[in-house]
Amino acid sequence: MQEALLQTPEKTTEISAEKIRGFVKLCIPFSVKKYASVRKIASDLRKSRTSAETEDVQDSRYGFLLKYIQSAFCDNAVCFEKADPHPTFFVSHGADRRLAPIRVEKAEAFVFETRVGILSLQVAFSEDIDEITDICAALRNATTFPILKETAEETALSFDLRTVAQTILTDLGFRSFTLFGYRADPRQERADMFSALLLNEDIYTDDQLRRCGFSLANGYDTRIDPQELNGAEYYYPHTNILWCFSKRGASAIACATPRDKEHLNNRWIVNVQDTYFRMFILALHQKYAIYNYLHAVTVASDLQSLKKYQKEIIEFNTKYVFKIVSDEYFYQQVYTSMVKAMHVDVVYEDLNDELQKLLEYTELNKNNGLSNAAFLLSAVCSVSALIDTYNFFVSEFGFSATASLETVWVFWLALLAEFLLCIVGILFFAKPIFHWIFRKKY
Repeated sequence: MQEALLQTPEKTTEISAEKIRGFVKLCIPFSVKKYASVRKIASDLRKSRTSAETEDVQDSRYGFLLKYIQSAFCDNAVCFEKADPHPTFFVSHGADRRLAPIRVEKAEAFVFETRVGILSLQVAFSEDIDEITDICAALRNATTFPILKETAEETALSFDLRTVAQTILTDLGFRSFTLFGYRADPRQERADMFSALLLNEDIYTDDQLRRCGFSLANGYDTRIDPQELNGAEYYYPHTNILWCFSKRGASAIACATPRDKEHLNNRWIVNVQDTYFRMFILALHQKYAIYNYLHAVTVASDLQSLKKYQKEIIEFNTKYVFKIVSDEYFYQQVYTSMVKAMHVDVVYEDLNDELQKLLEYTELNKNNGLSNAAFLLSAVCSVSALIDTYNFFVSEFGFSATASLETVWVFWLALLAEFLLCIVGILFFAKPIFHWIFRKKY
């Protein structure tokens, strides 16, 4: 971390890694092929798995979350977990591009029936707190840029975080998947971040903690514009606990005091790693699933496809989109802040509006097609009606060139009435065609 952040002149140099406890999870979205059920997903992954150490996770690490939230993971999704999935590597960070050792402690893959998956890489550091935010900023940006190294040697082979993610997903059993793919420019893809730090010394000012939380939640380094800090989403569940939320992450920082040190070390950090993190995954899945549906709906061209997506979105809304996740105030408040910061509600509203407009437009085109068919049918029927009218008069009145004047007038009046009715019908059905012709022309 920069010298201006999280330090007091007389104590910063004495802060060591032993006085910091926490984790940073890099969340990388990916997509898989469509599955009929989560059982099929689990079955396919078990067959293709390359590591016997990988385990299915269907546990009860949901704390005070409600039952239907647990069901969203255990019944409608599948989670795989693997400890020590990757050897230690090095990331260059800071202005002088120093190399810091990084170790992926644990990998978790959450796969949902929507075809959206989230790969979480829990990263451990052997650095001081002054380095953590800069390292996180480098890691988040390492999705496409080769800034990671196998060793600390200058000639070491460089690679990016995408390569690490592909290796781990393959080891977990995935064979057909696509990483990221949500931004127009693949070079701008970034990982989402979820982090928690427990500082065993209460020596930091509120401004220092807010800057640190903002850096971790956004994946920025410490060179932050103060105006951006004012626009961030913060939540204080306790005087010494700070949550910060952004579109691409969430962070929690706690400063231990003698009174609550035992609680923070034994319960709080575990709850953040398990329960709060699953709330983050739930919100993240909503965001990326909606992005997937928005793209699919936009490129869909027929009514049948749109109605299929409409059905899938209704099912998705039932299984995965929730306003209330807990009846405990603190948990619910954190989840609400996550969803708000990610703009999930806004994007979901855009999806519904887009789908409704496309359905109306496609229905209109379908109705126009029916009108065109009716127009052609009415034209044919009109000609047939005129011929039938002539045949009727000939057969009933013996109409011919020597017919009486009265018979002639009746014939022509009937024929004229028939003709006018045909014209009215044709114009009525031809109106959509005229609109279509002039729209195409002009």
